Amino acid sequence: MNINQPGLLMFFSAAISLYLSVYAWKRKSDPAILALSLLLFAAAIWSIGYGLEISSVDFGQIKFFGFIAYIGIATTPILWMIFAIRYTQKDQWLTKKMVLLFFSVPLLTLIMIATNEFHHLFYTSVAFHFDGKYYFQELHYGPMWYLHAIWSYLSGIFGMILFAKMLLTAAKENRLKISYFILGSLMPYAVNYFYISGIRPFGFLDLTPVAFIFMGALLVLGAHKIKLFDIKPLALNLLFDNIHDPIFVLNESRQITNSNPAARQLMKVLSDQKEEESKESHQKTSEIAFLIDSNDTDFIINNKTYYRSLSEIKVANQRSAGTLLILRDITEAKKAEKSLIESENRFRLILENMPILLNAFDENGLFIVWNKACEKSTGYSSQEIIGNPNAMRMLYPDENYLNKVILSSQNKNAKQNTYDLVSKKGEIRTITWFDTYHFLKIPGWSSWGLGIDVTDSKRTENALFMSEQQLRELNTSKDKFFSIIAHDLRSPFNSILGLSDLLLEFVREGDMDSLEKYIEVIQKTSKNTYDLVVNLLEWSQSQIGRLEFSPEYIELVSFIEEETKVLHGVAQSKGITIVSDFPSKTLVFADKHMLSTIIRNLLSNAIKFSHQGGTVFIKSSKQPKGLAIHIIDEGIGISQKDITKLFKLEENFTTKGTQNEKGTGLGLLLCKEFVEKHNGHIWVESKPGSGSNFSFTLPVLSTEL
Repeated sequence: MNINQPGLLMFFSAAISLYLSVYAWKRKSDPAILALSLLLFAAAIWSIGYGLEISSVDFGQIKFFGFIAYIGIATTPILWMIFAIRYTQKDQWLTKKMVLLFFSVPLLTLIMIATNEFHHLFYTSVAFHFDGKYYFQELHYGPMWYLHAIWSYLSGIFGMILFAKMLLTAAKENRLKISYFILGSLMPYAVNYFYISGIRPFGFLDLTPVAFIFMGALLVLGAHKIKLFDIKPLALNLLFDNIHDPIFVLNESRQITNSNPAARQLMKVLSDQKEEESKESHQKTSEIAFLIDSNDTDFIINNKTYYRSLSEIKVANQRSAGTLLILRDITEAKKAEKSLIESENRFRLILENMPILLNAFDENGLFIVWNKACEKSTGYSSQEIIGNPNAMRMLYPDENYLNKVILSSQNKNAKQNTYDLVSKKGEIRTITWFDTYHFLKIPGWSSWGLGIDVTDSKRTENALFMSEQQLRELNTSKDKFFSIIAHDLRSPFNSILGLSDLLLEFVREGDMDSLEKYIEVIQKTSKNTYDLVVNLLEWSQSQIGRLEFSPEYIELVSFIEEETKVLHGVAQSKGITIVSDFPSKTLVFADKHMLSTIIRNLLSNAIKFSHQGGTVFIKSSKQPKGLAIHIIDEGIGISQKDITKLFKLEENFTTKGTQNEKGTGLGLLLCKEFVEKHNGHIWVESKPGSGSNFSFTLPVLSTEL
């Protein structure tokens, strides 16, 4: 059950109708008043049932309360006709058989509604809808509904005909009084006609029960202005006198023609006159003139606040007969309103100035709250965010990430979520949101949450993590460094020392052939050791950040030629041919020293693992973000298992060449690090026995590929 504004209107209508019914019931000895009391009671049932129907959110309840409303709907026209018969002194028509005949169609109507699902004679179809705000039925009428409608309208028209005939034969001074009954009956039927014709507030609301309020108000006005019930007294005099709000009836000359006790008491306060003087008819209205002339609607009188309502009283031919002035005491309501405003201001002041981020959404997904903490964290003001349908896209520009945020925020099991939003300055801010609305509902807020900006702590956490990673890498580098010094440098020096002893012996013996042979071995060992020392030095400098990165534009063809010349002797010793295939005028943007190290190491490896008399190719290919250089050999190749160990310091992976050439694996680590300095990447494609293709990318200025 969701009590809404239309429902409250129906309950208000029911209360007024029931109030009038009770007061009329006190004079039920008069048959006409008894009929009027029952009529108003039926209208109250109609209003209550209909109010509960349109406030329900369960279709079973809607159907049930719709049936309750129809008890009033079906009987109200018949009771109106009986009231007209009683009032116009046609009591002889109301025999038991006639009364049964009058109520036969209402009874049949209720039976048809209760059993409609079996025959669909009253409603051919019933559909339930929700327009985003209200639940209601969409009805398609059947033949029995039209029988009910015709019977109801005939009953109402018959009652109005009786009053019209009475009007034509009544004395002149009574005609206006009888006209009030006709006007009163026209209101509900006119409103109901508009409803049946499809003219409905909110597309479904039936205001017919509300029309009975105006009918009752019209009868109250007639009773006290023109003594309406001098013809047939009703309970409205008692109602008028017992209303606690001051009511003044003014004629066209702005003289008070009638007032209730509350109004007379107010006049006594205003004029400081005796109560007897305030009861005089046709007194001038100087004391209450300010209530009529002022544009204000709220007035403070004797420490009480009143709301003024002015209504023009019109009779036949829309002729004005005066003014109805009603003052409603709203003192307590004003106090409550003031207290509520103060409470809301305090609440808003707290929300606006607390350091925790707070935002809230309406049912349409638009921001309705965006406090100062949100403004400070994101840079967006509340004016830029609140009510802006693009606000979420401003905070989360990436559509996929935005969808992820929306999806995860709808998960009621997740009490907190952490998102990265983009501030107005383009800065990434990390916010942890606590979705408190899942257990604390606030009217008007479909969802809301409290958040903490954890950007700084996240940065600190990341910095600590990076420092830890760097320390681990440095420790690994240190271990690798000491391992190379302890093993890879010691071995060649041991060889050189041993060979030098042999050389001395060969010199003493004059064995020049052996001397030449071992000098070549020493030369090769020294060359390998030198390369190792160079790589080791460069690698250590890169690890401690002392290796300067100075990129420049390099003409690649001539650069490759120079590098191949350096390794020409090594290649020639194994009968290996180096083939370079580059387009002319190819410029790359690279550090010359680093590029030389990359080419030298990859080319040395290609020669090392190539067979005697093989070929090494150096080629290039165009890539989306630069130029790829490929160094391809026809050597022994690498298994997939061993490929995963390359470029990793911790693996310490190395193999011997085709002529047992040794290595440390340090050269590939240098290549990877130097390539990444250029924002490129390095990879290898290889199979055992099919050679290897080592490739890396570089930024390129222009190329004729």
